[in-house]
Amino acid sequence: MSINDVTITEGNSGSTNAAFTVTLSSASSSTVSVDFFTSNGTSAEPGDYTAANGTVSFAPGQTTRTINVAVNGDTSPEPNETFFVNLANPTNADIADGQGIGTINDDDSINVFQFSSATAIVAEGAGSATVTVTRTGDTSGVGSVKFETTDGTAKQKTDYAFGYGTILFAPGETSKDIKILISNDV
Repeated sequence: MSINDVTITEGNSGSTNAAFTVTLSSASSSTVSVDFFTSNGTSAEPGDYTAANGTVSFAPGQTTRTINVAVNGDTSPEPNETFFVNLANPTNADIADGQGIGTINDDDSINVFQFSSATAIVAEGAGSATVTVTRTGDTSGVGSVKFETTDGTAKQKTDYAFGYGTILFAPGETSKDIKILISNDV
């Protein structure tokens, strides 16, 4: 017998079943059974999924059975996560693949920050160049992004003043400007 891997999208609330299929390679004339239990991967129960355990039985002639594991929805942006369904203690069969991997795909929008190029052409001594930072994705909460200037063809101290910091966005804010001081080295 073997168990498959399942990928499921978490949703924003409630729970959705991740349906794992346990399959016999061929029908048996005897009743076949196997114990199962879940375990954490990068996800953790009870927050991400509900632990499950029990026994799956195949009547003579049956070749597939389903194990449902409830995956909990949330609205927190996070990486995709995994958990496992493990098979143990088979009766009247051998285990070929005894671990199903459950992958929980996160569907929550995260903040994406995009930095524009500095003001097209800035004359030396003109004061400052402006870089616009745009926030997209879920902008309903606060957001922040760190920045730091680095040399390109212009050199720090000689051509511009070093800039670094954290840009804070209030709920609903989608755009902020950074001013970089331009040196006058004529």
